Amino acid sequence: MVAEPEPQAAAEPVVEAVAEPEAEAVAEAETATDSAGPESDAGGSQQEQTAPTFNRVEGPAIFNRAKQGNQRRNPRHVGNDVRIDEIDYKNVQVLSRFVDNYGRIHNRRKTRVTAKMQRKVTRAIKRARHLALMPYTGEHIRITGRRG
Repeated sequence: MVAEPEPQAAAEPVVEAVAEPEAEAVAEAETATDSAGPESDAGGSQQEQTAPTFNRVEGPAIFNRAKQGNQRRNPRHVGNDVRIDEIDYKNVQVLSRFVDNYGRIHNRRKTRVTAKMQRKVTRAIKRARHLALMPYTGEHIRITGRRG
């Protein structure tokens, strides 16, 4: 004689546990509207009943679009305060602001400079690299211990 497996009763309490907060929120909303009672205003308008709001569970911060959008809207402006006459291949301190840690030249979107100024910056950085005033890559920065 083979006994048939009985259905598990553990699944039902889980469903009820999920449904209970919703039922409590609905019950609280109903008692709040009942306790207020029908109020008559001088204009005869009635209060609008709002649906109960439930707390949403938010995921990780990396998936939050609002925070990502703010980061893109506030970029780091590198070249706003640099005048065009300050850009020279011998002025390594100014030129190093236009280069990232890996030795790559920042683009115009990040530096917020004009096209004319960006061409001048690029030309000056390449000249400084050729004369060994600036490193070509970030690896050279790590070996020598200095950035320019």
